Amino acid sequence: SSANTMNLNIKKAKHLHDKVLQLEFAEYQGNYNADMQAYITANDSFHLINELNEEQKFKDFTLDHGVIFWSNGFDIAPEYLFFLANKDKPELQSLFIEWGYK
Repeated sequence: SSANTMNLNIKKAKHLHDKVLQLEFAEYQGNYNADMQAYITANDSFHLINELNEEQKFKDFTLDHGVIFWSNGFDIAPEYLFFLANKDKPELQSLFIEWGYK
């Protein structure tokens, strides 16, 4: 299958600090740090996302079939977390454009 199909799987996730998650993806080597603060701020009119401003709520997630699920019912695409962790890397820009992320 093409590496460009959007179907990533998170195999490990931990809360580092603030709104930063450290992630390992099945499809890519290494650790990736995704800072969700800007995303949460931009989307905080949505109550499930707004709740993630509270550190206890933000830290309360589980990993199921490669996707992070927060205890309040919110989940986010692994591809978007990969984008957040790598959005400044020039070599991945064409991939993100293909995925529809900018």
